[in-house]
Amino acid sequence: LSNTAWAFATAGQSNPELLKKIGDHVAGLDSLDSFKPQELSNTVWACATVGYTDERLFSAFAPVIGSKLDECSEQELTNIAWAYSVANLPKQDLFIESYVSAITSNEKVFSTEDLFQLHQWQLWQQELESGIELPQSLQEKCRNALTSASYSNLNYKMT
Repeated sequence: LSNTAWAFATAGQSNPELLKKIGDHVAGLDSLDSFKPQELSNTVWACATVGYTDERLFSAFAPVIGSKLDECSEQELTNIAWAYSVANLPKQDLFIESYVSAITSNEKVFSTEDLFQLHQWQLWQQELESGIELPQSLQEKCRNALTSASYSNLNYKMT
């Protein structure tokens, strides 16, 4: 299911009917513990990417994601954070200090895209006034990655 949702989103194809069926299927499952972190991440990322924000799906996945933080890669953590921020579905039971700790433990290996996603998530947390913040050093890395990329893109367009 997650690979199908990911493939559609990666191809830039929104298929709300398919995503609704995936959401209905997930909502009907007795347990989501069999989902691997990559499957959880891919599914919420795909939904957010195409603008499909099924609150049931995001809500169902939140506690499972929270229980598997130590199994998540840096990309999975940032994709999940980004997806929830784009969907604007705050999950106070997911984005707590343990989530920030999981992100912080991967601070040295984030790609530029990961840093962009974390920057957007941090801005969303500030907008929500959640009190959840990335460490200052990571906030600065996120901001620097964004401004460097913006400057490089602007410089490229001007030449």
